[in-house]
Amino acid sequence: MATEGLAAHAARIRDELRFDYIFAALCGWYLLGLYVDGWAHNHIEGIETFYTPWHAIMYSGFLAVVAITAIRLGRARGRGLHLHAALPVGYGVALVGMVIYGIAGVGDLVWHTLFGVESNAEALFSPSHVGLLFGATLIRTGPLRAAWQRPPSVTPKGWHGHLPMLLSAAYLLSSLTFYTQYMHPFGRTLAAADYAPTVATLTLRADRLEAVEYLLTDGVAAIFLQTVTLMALLLMIVRRWGDELPFGSITLILTLNAALMVGMRDRYLSTGPLPLVAVAISAGFAGDLLLRYLHASMARTAALRAFAFVLPAILWSLYFAAIFLFSPGMWWSLPVWTGLIVLAGAVGWLVSFLVAPPLVHALGEVVGGAGG
Repeated sequence: MATEGLAAHAARIRDELRFDYIFAALCGWYLLGLYVDGWAHNHIEGIETFYTPWHAIMYSGFLAVVAITAIRLGRARGRGLHLHAALPVGYGVALVGMVIYGIAGVGDLVWHTLFGVESNAEALFSPSHVGLLFGATLIRTGPLRAAWQRPPSVTPKGWHGHLPMLLSAAYLLSSLTFYTQYMHPFGRTLAAADYAPTVATLTLRADRLEAVEYLLTDGVAAIFLQTVTLMALLLMIVRRWGDELPFGSITLILTLNAALMVGMRDRYLSTGPLPLVAVAISAGFAGDLLLRYLHASMARTAALRAFAFVLPAILWSLYFAAIFLFSPGMWWSLPVWTGLIVLAGAVGWLVSFLVAPPLVHALGEVVGGAGG
């Protein structure tokens, strides 16, 4: 009987993992549609209709995700399972996301009909688009939540057991970077010489903020923001899985996100897209080597903090090298970009304290209190 129970349990895990793979693949289609839509808003002026090819990619991906979820629910209900047990653990929130996305999608159609179609930055902030982002993020993180709640003892080792989770993590990062694309160094190469303020713009609103200062602070803030976003995600994953992560995990997440970003924002990149993809691949590979060498985990917080410092420093060092090699040059001064490399590492290090705060030694407090 025990053997039969273990066999049934193993079969259930295989079934859930199969669903993770299908769900992650369809969410990839769905995410690609979002970035194609972003590309259109960045490249095509005067879009005046909701009915576009890129909306077709995005919404067909959403409908495919809904369909596979509905099939899963129907089969489970047919076997007499209660609604809360019909989907694998972690997908209940994704189901809520589908409802939110569906409502926001209808709202998006109404919004565009009444107020027209936005372009460039304003397209990110319409209420219907914010609702779409929120619902879609809940959907795309389904495999990540499922893997998070699955006991390590039942998860297959290596890429087979972790690929859907890693794709889902990359989708989460890409959802966040899509909505911060105007504050992303892979979306605008502000450090490149062709972004330097001209003589005419140097006096723009000089009484409040010089153009040089504005572009510097904009670029600095972008590096800080994206470092926090990236390292919070990566450290969360490392905290949960540690040495279980297959080699190449960091490379996959960084490369997928970078490819989507530079493909969408290519017209704003002085380097062109490919050098920045190479930066992501190289930094990701370095991150994987660091994980393997340091064995960063909650049990080895010093190693975790070293990883959190070194990876951003490597990423932005390679980024500035790409600016030097593949753009008209760098207009930021040596103190600025070299200092930013160190500061980005410090930002990652500080994020590590949120993910893995120092332990409080309760015994020491009791002894100290008694002694006092």
